[in-house]
Amino acid sequence: MKTPKNTCYAKGCLFLKRLASVLFFTLVITYLSSCYKCEPAVVQNSILQITVIDSITGKNAYNKTSPLLNKDSIRVVDNKGNSVLFMVFELQTSQLPVEYYYGISVYFIGHDREMVDKSFETEQCTSIRVYLTSSRFFDYNICYKSESGKCGTNLKSLSIESGGRNIPIEDRSYVKLIEKIRL
Repeated sequence: MKTPKNTCYAKGCLFLKRLASVLFFTLVITYLSSCYKCEPAVVQNSILQITVIDSITGKNAYNKTSPLLNKDSIRVVDNKGNSVLFMVFELQTSQLPVEYYYGISVYFIGHDREMVDKSFETEQCTSIRVYLTSSRFFDYNICYKSESGKCGTNLKSLSIESGGRNIPIEDRSYVKLIEKIRL
C-alpha cells in the first residue's frame, strides 16, 4: 500500500532534505573559512602623493609637455640617509583643457622594519626629505602608531608636519598634498 504524499512521513522527508541542505552549506562555509589564514602583522604602506606647483605661475612643475623641473632629479631619503621608495606617475587635470603632469608618490612606511615592529607598541616618528633638485627639497616629519586587527593591521594614528604646518589627513592610507614652491 502506498503512503499518501500529504502524510507526516512526506512532510518529515521534506524537512530532512532542507535540514541536510542547510547542514551541507554550513559545513562548506566552515571548511572554506578555515582555509583562510591570516598573514603576520604587517603594516600596509601609506602613500604621500605630492603635486608640485610653481607659486608664481600656478603651473605644475612636472607638466608633461613643458616641465619646469626634471622629474629624473627627484630623490627621497629618510633621516638616516636611507632611500625611501617613491614613484613618479602621470596624472591629468580635471578642468578643460586637460593637461598631463607628473606627481610623486612616497611610500613612507615600511622602509625601516624595526620602526614598523615598534609601531605596535609606541608611536614612531621619522623624517623624510623629498629632493626636487639637489638644492630644492621638502621636509616632512611623520609619526604613526599601528594596531593589529583580527586578520590585518592598520594605522591607529598618523600625523604629518611640514614647515611648521600640520597636514590634514582624511585617509591614513593615501594622503594628497599640493606643495607650492617659487621656481
